[in-house]
Amino acid sequence: MNLDRCLERHPDTATDGGAVNSLLEDAADNPEPILNLTCVRIGRLVAIKANGSTPLVHCARLGAEVMPARTTVALHSGNIGSNVVLVFENEDPQLPIITGVIRDGTALATSSNRKHFHIDENGDRMVIEARNELVLQCGPATIRLQADGTVRIRGARIVSDADGAVRIRGASIQLN
Repeated sequence: MNLDRCLERHPDTATDGGAVNSLLEDAADNPEPILNLTCVRIGRLVAIKANGSTPLVHCARLGAEVMPARTTVALHSGNIGSNVVLVFENEDPQLPIITGVIRDGTALATSSNRKHFHIDENGDRMVIEARNELVLQCGPATIRLQADGTVRIRGARIVSDADGAVRIRGASIQLN
């Protein structure tokens, strides 16, 4: 193996004679690429599949293959395309574990930019807050809650089913 190719495989290696000779001797004994998986690697989160339970990562240092990973941190669709911190179970390149998302200068959550939702301890209730407006949208159907107390429901068809009585209350009710 020539020196240039050896240094390509180990770009972090100093070019002093002892380190280079050691790498060349190791390369002669091991024709397979030398890859140290005991250290942290940076990869990219390329997708999340299987109902959000399986992240797919790519690590350029391991080749062009996209592989499923496990994670120790919560991931969401906003993380797709982000760099992630990878470690490998038993130093196996086919068993990546995501241990963090690289934030690249994005602001850390503070009380002023934190997401405004809360799930109670037993999971029976979830509260989502918005300062001015909260919109749920699916295709042309929307439910819009506004800070002034206005609730707007819009859709191609609006269906209301109830096993009990349906009540409509208001200061006045206008139909059509």
